Amino acid sequence: QKSRQRLSSQYVLSQLLEILIQLISPILSFTAEEAYLAWDGLGGKKASIFLTEFDPKKTESWLDRELLKKWSKILDFRVSVLKEIEKKREEGTIGSSLDAEIEITCSKEQFSCLDSISHTLKEIFIVSDVKLKEGPKDIKVNRANGAKCPRCWNWSQNPQDFEQFKGICPKCINSLKEARR
Repeated sequence: QKSRQRLSSQYVLSQLLEILIQLISPILSFTAEEAYLAWDGLGGKKASIFLTEFDPKKTESWLDRELLKKWSKILDFRVSVLKEIEKKREEGTIGSSLDAEIEITCSKEQFSCLDSISHTLKEIFIVSDVKLKEGPKDIKVNRANGAKCPRCWNWSQNPQDFEQFKGICPKCINSLKEARR
C-alpha cells in the first residue's frame, strides 16, 4: 500500500487530474464540476472547480528537454521492436508479445540510453524478458523460456508458489507481499 512506486504513481496521477479538470472546465463544465466535487482527499479543495485558479507556472518545471529527447529515442526504438514482434506473431512463433523475449544489440549511444532504464524495458516493450548488448543494430525475438505466470502472464525462469498462488513469478510475489503490508 505504501510502496514508493505506488505513491509516486498516485502523486503524478493526482497532479495530472487536477490540471486536466481545470483545463476541461470551460468546455465540459458539468463534467469537470462533477469530477472535482467527487474527488476525495484533494487538499485545499474549494466549493467549485470554477473558484480555483489555473497556474501555468506550476507545470513549467515539469518540462525537461533532455528527458523528452531520451524518451523520444526510446519510443522510436520501441516501434522497431514492436515491428519485429509482429513478424514473429505472424509466423506463429509467439502468440502475444508477452510470449516473447528479445535480444537487442545496438550502438553505444542507444545502449547507454536503454541500459539506463533496463529495469523497465520489459514493461515498455510488453515482453517477458529483454537482453541488451552493444554492437551493430539487431533485434532478435524468441519465444520466452520458463513458465507462464498465471497472475501477470509473463514468462519466468523461476516461478514459485506463494500462499494460494501456484507458479507465480518473483515480481508478482513481491507485489503480493507489498499488498499485505
